[in-house]
Amino acid sequence: PYAVFSSAFAEYCSALETRDEITRREVSSVLQKELSPDEVNILTDAIPSLQTILEMDFGRTKLDHKCRENVDEDVTSSENENRTGNRLKFVIKKVMAAICNGDPICFLLDDVQWASQSDLELLKMLIKSAKNPCMFILTRRSQEPSHLFNSIIGDVCATEISLCSLRRDAVRNLIASTLSTPSRCLKEADELTAFVSSTTGGNPFFIRQAVLTLLEKGLLLFNEESSSWDVNMVAIKDTNINNDVVALLLDKMARLPELTQSTLKICACIGTDTDFLLLGVLLKRLHFDDDNDYLATEYEDVARNALVLALDEGLLVEHKDGRASFLHDRIQESAYSLIEDDAKGAYHLQI
Repeated sequence: PYAVFSSAFAEYCSALETRDEITRREVSSVLQKELSPDEVNILTDAIPSLQTILEMDFGRTKLDHKCRENVDEDVTSSENENRTGNRLKFVIKKVMAAICNGDPICFLLDDVQWASQSDLELLKMLIKSAKNPCMFILTRRSQEPSHLFNSIIGDVCATEISLCSLRRDAVRNLIASTLSTPSRCLKEADELTAFVSSTTGGNPFFIRQAVLTLLEKGLLLFNEESSSWDVNMVAIKDTNINNDVVALLLDKMARLPELTQSTLKICACIGTDTDFLLLGVLLKRLHFDDDNDYLATEYEDVARNALVLALDEGLLVEHKDGRASFLHDRIQESAYSLIEDDAKGAYHLQI
């Protein structure tokens, strides 16, 4: 639950880390003044990334377990869950008011077709109760309609913008951009553009992956003498480039070392973003026969070393705050499909 908002706030925290020290301390000070320790518990349980800007130690802010038990002993788990969910919505409203201080807010939430009911209910509450000037930008795949999304968000007044496939001229420019060259330096550009367009359906992410595959197969070669790209169209037309982007990504992942593939599986189970410290702990317990205790930085190094090839391949992006995220949700989907269907339940349980 709240994975969509957790990702959004993680990006906010990363952006805040690049600001000056005075700005960071001002935000932290405002939040600590507005939130009680109990509210911090609720907030960081649901959205751990906010711990970065709260600058409070978990040990000082976490409620004692006995205290939690006393609070919850007279209510059922369902009632307690509802109570906590309602308080979380209230606390997030306080956070938004505190960090925005009346300024306009722009929310960009990606891939909301995967959003949970708790995400969508929280989103609807924020949309309907926002006091600041707000713009909410939500992206989702039209090919995968979400009945849950429509049932919860459907009555919110919104403008829908449908994005079509890229036109031929845009595909040509994207191919040239991927190869870091002007399109005029690309031999047989029109024929290559037609092939890539028909193979990918004009999907920008798929276009880039298809061009990289052609590079890996040696079908696009840079000619240093003429400072242009040689395109082997005869071989390209004969090559077997899958017109399914997931299958294309799976083929790329299958060529990675076993440890890298296993690490990608774990990342896919965790979500869009993965914390290097958490990933390192999981790798040590699941894949290394090592009883020694590591420092936090050593756990992070274990995770980075396991993912270095995936990072080099552009499957994930490393962030300054100690996270890595899948470049695209199709990559996460492909990594998750590396796990056999009948083994997914046990794999999640093991993690």
